[in-house]
Amino acid sequence: DTHKVIMKPNVDYSKYVGEKLDEDIALPEKVTFLVLEKEEERKVRYSDIDLNGHLNNTKYIEYIVDTHDINFYQNRRIQEIVINYEKEIKDGDIVTIYSDHQEEETIVGDVEGKHSFIAKVTYIER
Repeated sequence: DTHKVIMKPNVDYSKYVGEKLDEDIALPEKVTFLVLEKEEERKVRYSDIDLNGHLNNTKYIEYIVDTHDINFYQNRRIQEIVINYEKEIKDGDIVTIYSDHQEEETIVGDVEGKHSFIAKVTYIER
């Protein structure tokens, strides 16, 4: 009664109203919010950039792996890294690295308060 919906004329929408499903729809999973801790700040240097003047893809991996020390890797190794590249990182940028320290870890790299990359890292025991 209070909302207007754009509908195509001459279409019988009544068959969609009150339609029952064969099975129940599962409720969505609980929403969790990341609690990120600042790990470090890294200044992008000349040797970090590629021919386009952006952070080389291999350096993203180094930034991610370096959030832990050698003691952390004594008992575990990386099984998988998935990276979403949000915004290009350039020479001279200061990248602030954050982590949530969960079993499936989220690592975020920010430049000037905006996400430049978000990575999910899965570890397995050695």
